[in-house]
Amino acid sequence: MAIAREHLKANMLLRSLSINLDEMVAVMAATGLGALLERRPEAEFPSLITVYQYEYIARAFGLKNDPSYVDDPDFLELWQQVRSAGAICPHTPSCHRSCRLTVSVCQIPLTG
Repeated sequence: MAIAREHLKANMLLRSLSINLDEMVAVMAATGLGALLERRPEAEFPSLITVYQYEYIARAFGLKNDPSYVDDPDFLELWQQVRSAGAICPHTPSCHRSCRLTVSVCQIPLTG
């Protein structure tokens, strides 16, 4: 599981950085920081996923915090309450309540 803590799929940061995958790949290549796993759409075993070491992405884009995760304290407190409520209903395995919530999950419009 250590690889998951140190590496990140490129597409998890694209929205936060307001760029597309081609632009990210170009920036990373220009800084000389390679991917752990590169997309290979034409290969015998195609892969459309690009994975970088998070430290490399942070260095290339000057990131101080990981923008792919929500870090608002009020929201995190609410999320902890949601996770705790899930313990009351253990028969809902399809409802995954991660301890770290990605920004992409939070793009659901809230009304109220």
